[in-house]
Amino acid sequence: MKNNIQILTCVHDSSPTGGGVAGVSLQIHQGLIREGCDAYLLSGINSAVLLPSQFDVKTTGSGVERFPLDKEKKGVLHVHGLWTPFTWRAYRFAKKNGLTFVVSPHGMLEPWAMNHKPWKKRLAWLVYQKHILNSADMLVVNSEKELLTVRAMGVKPPVAVIENGVDKADFFISTPSVLSNKVALFLSRLSPVKGLPDLINAWSLLPAEHGYKLRLYGHADPGYEAELMRLIHKFNVEDSVTLLGPVFGVDKWKAYQGASFFILPSYSENFGIVIAEALWAGLPVITTKATPWECLEREGLGWQVDNNAQQLCDALWSAMQLGDEELNIIGQRASAYAQKNFDWPNIVEKYLLAYRWLINGELRKPEWIDRRQK
Repeated sequence: MKNNIQILTCVHDSSPTGGGVAGVSLQIHQGLIREGCDAYLLSGINSAVLLPSQFDVKTTGSGVERFPLDKEKKGVLHVHGLWTPFTWRAYRFAKKNGLTFVVSPHGMLEPWAMNHKPWKKRLAWLVYQKHILNSADMLVVNSEKELLTVRAMGVKPPVAVIENGVDKADFFISTPSVLSNKVALFLSRLSPVKGLPDLINAWSLLPAEHGYKLRLYGHADPGYEAELMRLIHKFNVEDSVTLLGPVFGVDKWKAYQGASFFILPSYSENFGIVIAEALWAGLPVITTKATPWECLEREGLGWQVDNNAQQLCDALWSAMQLGDEELNIIGQRASAYAQKNFDWPNIVEKYLLAYRWLINGELRKPEWIDRRQK
């Protein structure tokens, strides 16, 4: 049935500047190609060289109308992201041509995200965005937490809960062990939502002479790097906290494998791919209850605390008390868990099952799809 469906993955920005949304949509598309599907990537902002199966539809999505649909096949159009004219044009194209229409919000309905430029989003919600979502044949979210958010917004169509996967193309196993480096790692966007002021404050509350270094990797939102430097000086932790730029590919995996444990103190995450990556690299993880990572404590992989500097400090100190042998044991457990749950080929199979279920109503509904609300 793979060759009887034409699958269009639509994303506004597929370039490196597109962040997590670009990375996920590219992985899904490339996975569909590997599965032998008739699949295409429709994008508005692109890297310098397009993939053979990629179609440039311009920044606003105005070029989507020119895509040559195969009228002999059933079609699925899956758009990633919200709040742009690109999403609206993809929706109109799908409905005009009778395509099965799927939307991935990628956390853009989470309360923290909705409170960014709130008046513009409330207006857009009333004018077009809620209509687009309720006209979809299915939504895809990345956690049970995001499912609850979507339902609370009054969105009615079926919702598939499918985790994101880890892009392990540049992953390597480092030898010998680097656990004795005593490095605590943050690797994500440097943005207010990531809870870095709490982390810097928590670091200053640790007992003196703990012997650890905190490395903060990531691209900073405009003006935010200066704010973080001000906090590092305010809390007098310049000797042990280093603010670094973003890292990719092999350098990213070197950062993970040069650390003893990982921290993501976010105020909002619909998934948090860096946590999956850290687990894959064999790191215990500290995060907050604002993220959908309850499995950390359930599976013995780390700590999940409130958005609170003292609780973060307590978790940091607990991690620092672990010896190399204990860190290795947790790391092996973390890596096994990640490989079981966040492997892209298995995740792409879930997307294919969801698309087939939508097109062929006689197929049994996968258990990870939440049906339409009454």
